[in-house]
Amino acid sequence: MSFYRIIFSITLFLAMQNAFAQKFQSSLEHPSGNYSGKIFEISQDYPKNVVAETNQPWMKIDFRKEPLKYVETVYEYILEGNIECDWVIQHNKVRHWYHVPWMEWNDPKDGILGREFINGLTRERDSKPYELSPAQTDFKQNWAIGIYNAAGGFVIGQVWHDTNNPDVTKAKFPFGTVCGKLLFTEADTISEPYLKGSPIWMANIHVNVNEKTKKTIKPLQLLQFDIAVRDPRANDEAGWVFGTLIYDSASPSSDPWHRMIPAGLMWGNDNNITPADIKNGSTLKQSFINPFFKDKFKFGWAGRVNGPVDNPQSSCISCHSTAQYPMLSNQAPDDKATVAESLHWFRKTIKSGESFTNGAVSLDYSMQLAKGIERFYMYKALITAGESNNKWKNKMLRFIDGGYIYIMLLVFIFLFLITKYSNEKFRSQPFLSIDTIILLLRIGIGIMFMVHGFAKISGGPSHWVKLGQTMANTAIYFYPEFWGFLASFAEFFGGFLLLSGLFFRPVMLMLCIHITIACLKHYKSGDTIEAASHAIEMWFVFLCLLFIGPGKYSLDNKFFNKPKIIFRK
Repeated sequence: MSFYRIIFSITLFLAMQNAFAQKFQSSLEHPSGNYSGKIFEISQDYPKNVVAETNQPWMKIDFRKEPLKYVETVYEYILEGNIECDWVIQHNKVRHWYHVPWMEWNDPKDGILGREFINGLTRERDSKPYELSPAQTDFKQNWAIGIYNAAGGFVIGQVWHDTNNPDVTKAKFPFGTVCGKLLFTEADTISEPYLKGSPIWMANIHVNVNEKTKKTIKPLQLLQFDIAVRDPRANDEAGWVFGTLIYDSASPSSDPWHRMIPAGLMWGNDNNITPADIKNGSTLKQSFINPFFKDKFKFGWAGRVNGPVDNPQSSCISCHSTAQYPMLSNQAPDDKATVAESLHWFRKTIKSGESFTNGAVSLDYSMQLAKGIERFYMYKALITAGESNNKWKNKMLRFIDGGYIYIMLLVFIFLFLITKYSNEKFRSQPFLSIDTIILLLRIGIGIMFMVHGFAKISGGPSHWVKLGQTMANTAIYFYPEFWGFLASFAEFFGGFLLLSGLFFRPVMLMLCIHITIACLKHYKSGDTIEAASHAIEMWFVFLCLLFIGPGKYSLDNKFFNKPKIIFRK
């Protein structure tokens, strides 16, 4: 073999090895031609076997008795070697760390939200005004990245062993798994002086908080650092221990990475404890908040552990417990969720390996795995089916949205013109027969309910779960997906049966019950009468129709020989 063939063969072999090693894309976009700085590469050389690490210093600490020391110890474990390699974690000389794949992609219609190319950050929840401090008057972007140690990396590699078919059943993290998450904010030291001297990362982020496409390179400051540990001593609760640290410029350390102060630790959900219970003197037994931060930030629901960047309606454990496939539940309650609805996330502590929603597969508290798998299947559906599978839906909605009002106007004018009336009738008598008026009412309300119901019933299980959680206002917490489906069914098929006049009175009773739940939701949320007015108005409409019946022009009258309602003068 000639010298050139040998060189070619070696080059080809190395290229193939690199291609097989780099199975997953690193970032969403690529740097422009004049950029010459740091470029993120995903750490994806996942261990082939469970790595039983002997150095687990946190196991010498009782997290229930010394929660802040526990957080500090895990934090130091994560820092080891990562500061020196500038968080290029695959180059860590102490221990390797790993990223979760498919965090770089997102649905194009949602904008550019995947991993940026400098440090691999993804956009997190934006901070609302006054969440970070009383001086914060506008929304702020937050960006983050998570890493797993070798024990976690092994599981990630098992789940993604087949790059085209992730095996969600392999998402069972062994004891000793550690996850760290760095959260950076675009907030500055003018509004947040406690950030002075905080570690700064450059990132290719959106030009402003309302933008989802245009990006620019900006500095971000480290605000929060989250930890998660698979600890066998927490098996009677969540099986995981979650903690958070917050940067504080007042810390005496000369190293900015050591000015992160433990803010809290939690290992269970403190089941059923509500904000009202805390006001009445109840205390949390499975959460600990550092008194130093207690009055500086608003933490999680009823005072549970959460960082300043996180949703105050949630907590570390309640949020991550929703990690499952498919993602049938929101990570946190809506801002206007009632106490009863919020308890869906706090009624019990989800154990490691247990799914949050019946019928889903647990991803063992890994929200990164959940998001990555969700994005993978969204990408796969987009590529294989394109937009064609939504064409019929879009056509129907365009027809209804664009043509409904004109059709109804033409029908009304036609019926108006063909109806003969005298001046006396114009003043005191109906223009149309009562049966015709009932028909018009059925058509109008029936079509509108079908429009509303179609969006809900086509939303699938994830949307049904959200709808079904409103049943918590009637003390029903089980199978929210089932109740959500019934609500969607009531609106779409109830609207169709109302329009056609089939099984009319049972349907009116069903819709009355459906609207009653909606009214109860408004009441429990503390809404004004104006906010609930639409639901209340529809309740009276359905009640009156229940008493009146479907009228002459209905399928009930045709098929079941309903007696004609006679209205006497």
